[in-house]
Amino acid sequence: MHLRRLHSQQQGGDVVGAAVLVGGIHQPVGQIVERALRQQLLHLLHRHHVGQAVRAEQQQILCLQLHRGDLRLQPVIHAQRPGDDILLGMMLGLLVMAVGALLFIPAAMTRTYGLFLLGLFIMGTGLSVLQTASNPYVIELGPAESAAQRVSIMGICNKVAGAISPLILGSIMLKDIDLLEAKLQTMDAVQKAAELDFLASKSIVPYVVIMVSLVVLALFVRFSPLPQIEDPEEEEGSLQHSGKSSIFSFPHLWIGIVTLFLYVGVEVIAIDTIIGYAQSMKMDMDTARIFPTYGMIAMIIGYIIGIIAIPKYISQEKALACCAALGVILGICTVMLPGEISIWCLTLLSLANSLMWPAIFPLAIFGLGRHTKTGSALLIMAIAGGALLPMLYGSLTTSMGHQGAYWMMLPCYLFILYFAVAGHRVGIKHLYKK
Repeated sequence: MHLRRLHSQQQGGDVVGAAVLVGGIHQPVGQIVERALRQQLLHLLHRHHVGQAVRAEQQQILCLQLHRGDLRLQPVIHAQRPGDDILLGMMLGLLVMAVGALLFIPAAMTRTYGLFLLGLFIMGTGLSVLQTASNPYVIELGPAESAAQRVSIMGICNKVAGAISPLILGSIMLKDIDLLEAKLQTMDAVQKAAELDFLASKSIVPYVVIMVSLVVLALFVRFSPLPQIEDPEEEEGSLQHSGKSSIFSFPHLWIGIVTLFLYVGVEVIAIDTIIGYAQSMKMDMDTARIFPTYGMIAMIIGYIIGIIAIPKYISQEKALACCAALGVILGICTVMLPGEISIWCLTLLSLANSLMWPAIFPLAIFGLGRHTKTGSALLIMAIAGGALLPMLYGSLTTSMGHQGAYWMMLPCYLFILYFAVAGHRVGIKHLYKK
């Protein structure tokens, strides 16, 4: 099966260059917000009270994931914008994030948990707008059948930024933090408050730099030579010419939303639970903490394979089917095999997960016409799966154990396989040709 091309042909170098540029702006910014800032906030709260820190971590994970789903107004906004305003949407997302970064300054000065959380929420909302604009932009830059290739380029930016951003900001704001922890145990209340005030003040300058950088990036995106794309409503073959005027008329989109929800959930489980799982298998911490890095490397390898192979050697829907099938096999091996072999199978799930976002997103919004931006906003809401499914896994560990709880991933991968094989064509088979 081959997708009909709905896009005008563009020079390959321009398309790839634009994809790299958008990924280089969007992905590092998102990683800095989600990883480094969350790390800083938790350390500050930990100094107040250990129990509060535990509750704060749970609330932050929900905030950082579910605030992306707080897009109730986004579908309305994006549905009314013309196609050439996608760059304006990207600029708006960056400026909203700058406002959130600004809020971190009084939060750090007063060490107020509520302000930190509000700042994270605002920055995450801006990130939602940025993602809602940048993902369809990169997809619409070229032919539909090579969209996964371009999104894979963004994925590499994501993983590289995910590795370096905590190191950069952590070295600035959290240097010698273990030594400070030990000192705090011996201080009285007045000394502890003074020390915490000093620690919080160290974060003000980095947040100012982040805020200024976001504003500069916003202006760059708006006035950069990035290519404009045609309004999807005007594209030949759009479903808008088939009498489907409601977003609810596209069943493949809604199946794609569920698929993306499940995919993000299993991706987060595969990376974020691996250390705890390895320790439950009696592996020491120094060895266990390396496995998430191995998982990131596996995802980067998968992205590179996608860039090389899609669509020259394999279509994006077949690549998704192969990844989902590999996920089923590795998921079963994770549960059934013993010891370190099981841990390696869990690590290799990141390779299976690597091409899922690049393939699911373009397949889900294919043929939506003027509803493309609305569909994109709905898909971004599905990222909430990265908050909810790990919580379900954690609940299952109490009754099934760490290894047994991974059974929950099997139906997720099977549903992803269904979407790859048949679900992405439900209601739009006439737009595909043999």
